[in-house]
Amino acid sequence: MKEYYALLDQGSGCDYTIDCGKKLIRLGKFNSIDEAVVKLKNMEGFYYNFDENISDPYYLNYSNYNETSLDNVKILECTNTLDLDLDEMSKEFKEAEMLHNQKMKENEDRKLYESLKKRFEK
Repeated sequence: MKEYYALLDQGSGCDYTIDCGKKLIRLGKFNSIDEAVVKLKNMEGFYYNFDENISDPYYLNYSNYNETSLDNVKILECTNTLDLDLDEMSKEFKEAEMLHNQKMKENEDRKLYESLKKRFEK
């Protein structure tokens, strides 16, 4: 069994910012993508509005996503996952920042040294 997700896309977004109006929801584990589609279609809150005057007739009322028209829905099949060790990543970032700061300080000290060297070697 594979894990499936649905990427819901409101289209223009809620305030025209990048990826505003997108939501990723877990559908579950299924034997096929077709089963995942059936799950999405049968979700409580996912419905089609039959009003011919509406340009985006698919709607979803899911959790705090509110009733929102959808321009696009993509079903994603998760084939691989990786749990990141955030504590280790934090240590790596801090070490990199420390090395960067040391290098910057060394460059400043070298400039000062060169300036003083020119000044006093006369």
